[in-house]
Amino acid sequence: RDITFFTFYLREDEIFCIVRKESKWAIANSKGDFLTPFKFSKIFIQRQDDRDHYNYKLKSNFFLMVLIGGKIGFIKLTVDSYNLVGSIKYESAYYFSQGLARVKYKGKWSFIDATGKEIVNFIYDDLGEYSNGAFYFYRGSIKGYLNRLGQELINYECAKDITDTE
Repeated sequence: RDITFFTFYLREDEIFCIVRKESKWAIANSKGDFLTPFKFSKIFIQRQDDRDHYNYKLKSNFFLMVLIGGKIGFIKLTVDSYNLVGSIKYESAYYFSQGLARVKYKGKWSFIDATGKEIVNFIYDDLGEYSNGAFYFYRGSIKGYLNRLGQELINYECAKDITDTE
């Protein structure tokens, strides 16, 4: 058999299959059309709740994390196609949260938006999870907060106030 593994996911009444053929992965829709080629080393999907990961409804706007040759990137899935979000070049990454994803490149962290735009340079030793309008960051001996515009703020209330006014 050429195709060795299927996993089904529901999204707005649409079934998507993450399919493995030999050692490569692809995505197909319920019509049997492949939306991606078999080029990914792995495809990861963000769980939306604690239900069985083989069958659950996804948010209408969702991203899949993909791996090619040890590098990580994101794709946005639509009913008939997929779009690469930025580049597949990251060493490590976290799923999107509130429209932003933390990504690591050449040993440093930054974050990208839903279009793949890198919001700040890769200068951070660590970025915490985006919460209440800011990331917690470490850059050398400096620590503080970073808002979604990429502005460093030492005081959390400042970070929250600036983000809330946008």
